[in-house]
Amino acid sequence: MQRPGLVLVGVLAAMIGLVMFTTRWHKSNIPYIEKMEKEEAADRMAALKKEQEQQNNPERLNAYAKYGKGVVKGEIEIERVGVVEVELFPEAAPESVAQIVSLAKSGFYNGLRFHRVVKDFVAQVGDPKSKKYKKSDYEGKTSEEVASTMGLGGGGSGKTVPLEKKLPHLINTIGMARSESPDSGDSQFFFNLKDNFSLDSAYCAFGRVVKGQEKLVNIAHGDAIVRFTIK
Repeated sequence: MQRPGLVLVGVLAAMIGLVMFTTRWHKSNIPYIEKMEKEEAADRMAALKKEQEQQNNPERLNAYAKYGKGVVKGEIEIERVGVVEVELFPEAAPESVAQIVSLAKSGFYNGLRFHRVVKDFVAQVGDPKSKKYKKSDYEGKTSEEVASTMGLGGGGSGKTVPLEKKLPHLINTIGMARSESPDSGDSQFFFNLKDNFSLDSAYCAFGRVVKGQEKLVNIAHGDAIVRFTIK
């Protein structure tokens, strides 16, 4: 029978050997690890540079000028914020613009409240269920809390349009919100509060704010559309 002392010595020796082996292995692989980290950092920088070049591409920045035929003009008055003037581009997004114009003319948007406002990202409106709540019901809540506790964000008119993705999501432009399905745009739209390059080709941009752009950053959860008028 082995003595307990000898067993303990054997275990300690094995542990010491493992530590020494691991230490030697780690030290021998430091150059490889450092090389991999440098390569990953270089790849990230290259990807970022490529994205910035695409984002600042003159063709992208001037895309709206290509689709000036039949531009639809309108005004959106927002509670507490004021009036902003908009242009919608049917040449680039015919079905999306037709949908928004039809809803606006019917008075659909009057009284609807902004249920999703994310600083330096978007301000979103268009869920018909949002009007059943008071402004005070939204106060102090995040967009996630508005969605989870008030059940907002999934409502619409019941008619969807296909994804139309010719225009970029520059700052102060207007995009069509949707669910996971690309062709699920309905009544909800959002103002881009910054250049949201990542949304290009994934979401439809169909318009832009041409007057009162500085007011968009003042939109808060619960602010209501007083009227959406098509000229």
